[in-house]
Amino acid sequence: MSTIMDWPGATAGHHADALREVKEWFNLPDIQIARMAGKSRPVITNLLRLNNLDPNVMLYLKLGKISGAQARTLAALDRLEQIRLCNSCFRLGWSYKQLYEAAHPKRAAKQKGVVDKSPDVKRLERIVTERSGVLMEFDPSDQTMTQGTLRFKFGTVGEIERLLELIAGTSKSESQNGKVEFVIENLGQVDRLLSKLMTPRTKK
Repeated sequence: MSTIMDWPGATAGHHADALREVKEWFNLPDIQIARMAGKSRPVITNLLRLNNLDPNVMLYLKLGKISGAQARTLAALDRLEQIRLCNSCFRLGWSYKQLYEAAHPKRAAKQKGVVDKSPDVKRLERIVTERSGVLMEFDPSDQTMTQGTLRFKFGTVGEIERLLELIAGTSKSESQNGKVEFVIENLGQVDRLLSKLMTPRTKK
């Protein structure tokens, strides 16, 4: 059993597969498997839960495209949501925290102590993120959610250059530490931003 857990190059996905086979074949409780593997019961239980992953998401885990922590977050979701968030996580380079916030927005908001976002605000975040290719979060400054800050998180110079080209002239911005923030004074500014992001670009 310890050989399975220490196999060089094995990911949490490979461990989950192996542990599932052991559990099903020998009909053992998690605590006994943990003793045999020299691991704690929570470690074994969390690994076994990864078998709830959609096969495509499991493949991402085995290939090292997502981490074990990210996979555990996805395993708690239905399979369609797993696939959607897994693709976004890989494409946008989300950290574990960013994925967790996308998967459990209410729980993350409660932990942050911020107001819960309305469905319209969540839709805005999704549309802008998909259209711009850069992760965007809207932090409302009051309960009306008509004012707040748009935060764009980028990983490369190319992403920020593309973003600034799209929204040039929309609002004042400041770039530092991988973030661009836009202070939105009214939703009309957001409408103008969305119209720019959703207008097909013509080749010069």
